[in-house]
Amino acid sequence: MGSIRTLPQVPTSAILSYYETALIRLPEVLSILQVCDLSGNRRHTVLGWIHAGQLCSFYIGQKYQIPKTFLIEFAGSDYYAKIGEKSPSHQLAIRFAAKDENDH
Repeated sequence: MGSIRTLPQVPTSAILSYYETALIRLPEVLSILQVCDLSGNRRHTVLGWIHAGQLCSFYIGQKYQIPKTFLIEFAGSDYYAKIGEKSPSHQLAIRFAAKDENDH
């Protein structure tokens, strides 16, 4: 059996820096669909984070609105880091953050 690839350990500051840079061109307030696209997770997963109080949002006009700063904070949280089954987008973010951290 082949070896299991593990993700590198990355400081929270590196993850936050990665997401601040990666999301710079996006609007300041994001929809559920945009968060799904960015995180690589399904709608019910993102809604679960919101309902559990892990991802802060506003409910305006019968829609959840997630300020970009809230998403960045969530991405740097212990909760997000400890998700066992990480989406390909989450894995990619960790690898890019680790590379950036090693390059400095």
